[in-house]
Parts: sequence; C-alpha cells; structure tokens
Amino acid sequence: MSSFVVEDKTINRVVSFLYHDRDRGEYCRCQLGVLGFHLQDAKEGEIEVELQRFGQAMFDLNCEAVNQRYGPGEAAKFRPLDYSFKWESWGGGQEIFSTLKALRCWLYQCSEGNVPQTELFKIMDGLADAIAYGIVCDLPDYENAEGWN
Repeated sequence: MSSFVVEDKTINRVVSFLYHDRDRGEYCRCQLGVLGFHLQDAKEGEIEVELQRFGQAMFDLNCEAVNQRYGPGEAAKFRPLDYSFKWESWGGGQEIFSTLKALRCWLYQCSEGNVPQTELFKIMDGLADAIAYGIVCDLPDYENAEGWN
C-alpha cells in the first residue's frame, strides 16, 4: 500500500459538505462535537476559523499516516505542509459524488499505522458509509426494489 498527502481541495470538499449538508452530515457533526469541533455551533464570523481548524486536523492526520508509512518527516516531501481552508461549491446535486470520492481518497491515504484506530478516522469512515447509503437510498431502483414486505 502507498500513501500520499492529499490536496487541500480534497479536504475542503469534505469540510464544506459537513457545513452545508445538514441531513447527511448531522450524525458526524455530533460525533465531531465530542472531539471539540463545532462546525454548526460557531458564532457568526467564526465559522471559517472552526472549519479551518477541522480541516487542519484532517490534514494533520493524513500527514501522520504518511509519516507512519514512510518515516518521520516524509510527509513534507510530498507537498508544502500549509493546509488552507477554502469553500468548495455546494449545491447538493452532483457534488455529493465528488464529496464521497474525496472522502474515500482521504481515508485511503490515512490507512497507515495506527491512524485508522483514531477517533477522527473512525468518525470520517462512518460518514463515508452514511453518504454512500444516502446515495443508494435516493436511487429509484432502491425505492422500487422489494424488501419491505
């Protein structure tokens, strides 16, 4: 298995989703609150600071996984370690697929050493499952399938 440090855009897509999609992200936001990230409760004018802080935690976990895979300080060889939050567009339509793909990419790149045992990784892995489940449940084939008899 290999690992690399993802682009800011990958993390920002997930962070933007968590702020904008109140239905699918609700359970995850509650769990993140236990870790001290309050993505919905930040006061006016402080939300971008909170989103930056959360995105930085995702970035740091990715760097930790890379360092566990290749050795101390190796993450810095992949890219500058200067994560910066910027809003990703969110209309709720096709963006959900890009969000899931970005989140699965980040999870894969964080799947080294003991990183998958961290609470943040576990919460985000659960979010990926919830997004995928939501996508499937929205499909007409799922709605029309037998099973609730």
